Amino acid sequence: MPLLLCLSGGGFRGYYSALVLAAVEEAVGAPCNRIFDLIAGTSIGGILALGLAHGVPARTLADMIGEHGPAIFPRYPLPGLRRAFGPPYRGGRVGDAVKRILPAQASLSLSAAPTPVMVVSVSPATARLVVLSSWDGGATALMSTADAAMATSAAPTYFPSHRASLGSGGTSMDLVDGGIAANAPDALAIREATFSLGLPEERLAILSVGTCAPAQGGVGTLTPAAFGVPGTLGRLGGRGIVDLMMAVQEAHGIAEAKARLGGGRYLRLDRAPSDAQAKLLQLDNASGEARQTLEDLAQQTQAGLRDHQSHGVWRRMVARAQFVRR
Repeated sequence: MPLLLCLSGGGFRGYYSALVLAAVEEAVGAPCNRIFDLIAGTSIGGILALGLAHGVPARTLADMIGEHGPAIFPRYPLPGLRRAFGPPYRGGRVGDAVKRILPAQASLSLSAAPTPVMVVSVSPATARLVVLSSWDGGATALMSTADAAMATSAAPTYFPSHRASLGSGGTSMDLVDGGIAANAPDALAIREATFSLGLPEERLAILSVGTCAPAQGGVGTLTPAAFGVPGTLGRLGGRGIVDLMMAVQEAHGIAEAKARLGGGRYLRLDRAPSDAQAKLLQLDNASGEARQTLEDLAQQTQAGLRDHQSHGVWRRMVARAQFVRR
């Protein structure tokens, strides 16, 4: 019974995902790379996926994201004005953080991951989604883990694009955050699991973990006025449009995966923030207040894990953990 782990994008909100995954590992008694047959992620979910596939404990990833988040997303007194002159954050900050989060793995190729892993990116030059995977035997499998992590998390209007080296042949390409095409990689992971890894779709099961994104129609949703001059000036650099694209892609990916697998083989762990919390939980807010809010939401999710113990996906995870502990 193949198990897939799918991790959504969401900037610093991925701190919530890491905390939830730490609780999952503790509850089932095994690390994610021993439970799942494929780990897929987009943006911060991609960074987490790469770490987990290499056997890094989710608790370690959570601690590192919490520690280095403020360095990746420093607070500016006039963020809108800064964004008007280009991406407000330096891609090098992500690269430095990746090397700290994955010190032993950053220079390794994707193919070195013990567990199959895929992260999602987009080529702005070709307008095509690019799956960076550990198994294809081609150029992306030879890409370094650090390059893949930076490519999947280079969110337009937040970070510059990342020029990734495709192995040792000297070829490179500019890539941006996969969230604009598949912020929830769930449906894409089903495709790759079946067509690339040869796993039977009728037996697949998915654990999907979100990032506490605001509910559709809630705080942060673009209104019609936002597409005119006043709204544009309020979101210099098109930030609101990018956020909307990611939200739509996430909803679509989740809905398609649910429809294909059915409720018994698809389990989503996420927490919808209140309007007050959603105002804090922007992709680039790594403040102490945002961190505490994410910790509170993760604790609520952890407390509810017992409600999923009878779910088919959870039962499979527990059975797999028991098997690998023998």
